[in-house]
Amino acid sequence: MSLGTIVGIRRAVSAFAVGAMALTLSGCIPGEPTGRWTVFGSAITENDTGSGPPVLIVGDSLIAFADDLRGPQSLADLTRFVTGRSTTVATGTGVSYAHVVTPSLMVGQPMGTLDFLLNRYQPKVKSKPTITVLALGTNDARLLNDERDEPRGFTLEDATGAAASAQASAFANNTKCVVGVTVTERSQAGAAFVANAKQINGIIRAVGNERRGWVADWASKSRYQDGWYDATDPQHTHLSKEGARQYFALMYNTVLAAVKSGDCN
Repeated sequence: MSLGTIVGIRRAVSAFAVGAMALTLSGCIPGEPTGRWTVFGSAITENDTGSGPPVLIVGDSLIAFADDLRGPQSLADLTRFVTGRSTTVATGTGVSYAHVVTPSLMVGQPMGTLDFLLNRYQPKVKSKPTITVLALGTNDARLLNDERDEPRGFTLEDATGAAASAQASAFANNTKCVVGVTVTERSQAGAAFVANAKQINGIIRAVGNERRGWVADWASKSRYQDGWYDATDPQHTHLSKEGARQYFALMYNTVLAAVKSGDCN
């Protein structure tokens, strides 16, 4: 992608950010996390025994619900072991791209906003993260599906704008490389969800056009892997034990490739 194109994207993202307050006031993105916008059990876990600039992974219940793998702590430990980098994992059930770029939606939540996480001081690490993994988007697609018939509901413009804003925020806060993790597009999740997921994935995949952008394409990797998904989950998005292993491996192996590229220090 040319420099001019990148600048154009970032200007568009800035325009979205300027309009974020208006969107909130208009009701597209609510001013507080109630009802279907509620976040549960957000937390920050980390393994700070690594060397070099740290890694930040921001995710939702696909990471938090992987209890058999100790969820976030397991992902932090595995990423540190594979890459050698200290790793922080911030997760919350119900968290979306819209949440992490809207401070009022994260009031009282330990994980806070993306900006908070990117600027959080870590005494042992003594550095801001230079690789940020954004494993979000599933709840954006869910919210779009849930509010599709509401006149002042969450819109596709809100969702894609929030995803683009999160990417831009990461690049603006010392992050050298951003990894976007795509959202499942399995037909079992329903036609409306899949249509929304494809639009959100378009923004996520666009980060790969940045010189230091990477894509962990979970949508493609898991498309025909029914055994990777929890058969009891009515939303058809949460993972089985094997699915969680594969999801984690996709993330830490993509981070490893980014580290080896030499562009992310």
